[in-house]
Amino acid sequence: MEGMIRMTEEYALFLGCVIPTRLPHTEKSARQVLDMLDIKLLEMDKASCCGDPIATQSLSVEMWVTIAARNICIAESMGKDILTICSGCFEVLRTANTLLAEDTNLKERVNLRLKDIGMEYKGTSKVYHYLEIISKPEYLEKIKALSKNPLKDIRISSHYECHLVRPSEIIQFENPERPSSMDKIIKALGGTPVDTPEKLSCCGYCVKLDESVGEKLVKDKILDLQHNDIDTMAVVCPSCFLQYNQQQRAINKLTDQEFGGKKEDREKLNTPVLFLTELIAIAFGLPVKKLGLKRRAIKPKKLLSKI
Repeated sequence: MEGMIRMTEEYALFLGCVIPTRLPHTEKSARQVLDMLDIKLLEMDKASCCGDPIATQSLSVEMWVTIAARNICIAESMGKDILTICSGCFEVLRTANTLLAEDTNLKERVNLRLKDIGMEYKGTSKVYHYLEIISKPEYLEKIKALSKNPLKDIRISSHYECHLVRPSEIIQFENPERPSSMDKIIKALGGTPVDTPEKLSCCGYCVKLDESVGEKLVKDKILDLQHNDIDTMAVVCPSCFLQYNQQQRAINKLTDQEFGGKKEDREKLNTPVLFLTELIAIAFGLPVKKLGLKRRAIKPKKLLSKI
């Protein structure tokens, strides 16, 4: 990285619940990659669940916003903006910031609740997803310079999660119909980003009332990738990762009756799913053995053999 200006940014890191408890390998790769990009992460002491993008909100919007506001207050006390590596947490915290900025009555009611625990929401901390930061031109340049093992000839499909780009009027990250941030990073890594018809489809993780709907969404998406010779899918959302990683194996095990067709006529689902930070870590030359890839339901053997 000779000739490049070294700059360090500091953020309050919001981890959420799923990543530290179920996907610690993701947290590790994110911390390593962001450190190499000179992004300093400060721990948020006593941070809780973000408020959950679906369940809590459906019970009470005010309670949901209060939980989110409490977390934002911690970052405000640190004098830092928030950086999260979870798409669901990103949507919740940014939405809460927007609602509280637009609705003074809601802000007063939330602060009345927060007063009981000695907190006050001021609205001084912004909320960012790490993808929003590292897809900027100056970081793309750093990523390209740090890629010791370019992902040459690796065909990668970026999965842009629902919580990452919608609702667009609140998230205001990038064009929800034509998102490109992940593809820019994949290009900087030396990989080949590939668009497919199912690029913007939902993973179906939240469709719990009828599991067959979620299974169909996974099947359609993965077959779309396989028919386009994709080596791996890149994600930045823990829920999408869990859905695509685990459901492929589960669908392959369905009986003929459950699947709706004979097993010998099926195409096996076999597309590995990696977090974007894991792909960056591989390109940066970080030890692959420490990324936990051997524990995946669909192991990226073909991908790793190409590097």
